[in-house]
Amino acid sequence: MEKKSGYYFGTEIEGKWWRPYMDNGFFVRGNGDYWISDDGIYFLRKLTKQPIFISFHTVKDIKLGYAHAGKWVPGVKVLKIIWKRNEKLLSSGFIFGRKGSETLEVKQILDKKIARYL
Repeated sequence: MEKKSGYYFGTEIEGKWWRPYMDNGFFVRGNGDYWISDDGIYFLRKLTKQPIFISFHTVKDIKLGYAHAGKWVPGVKVLKIIWKRNEKLLSSGFIFGRKGSETLEVKQILDKKIARYL
């Protein structure tokens, strides 16, 4: 898949917005580019060199909402990827596309990709 623009809201631990996950560059939120491969989703924030990566085999669920990591987004849905790393249940939030219109399309793609692991 080609790279497309999006926004990363950050990653919460156990669904609590006040408990940010800080390992491996997951702490810093911001604009960037995402792409989906056969094994997972990548997101490269602007001004960084290393993308964050969420492997499909670690994903437990995908949800939509209007807030994530303490930030509210009225009118635009945030895609929340629920996944596990090192026995921690994490939730990473994204908006895909400039106005979030791609977010529902990306959710459908991700639902199909993770179905084989659930």
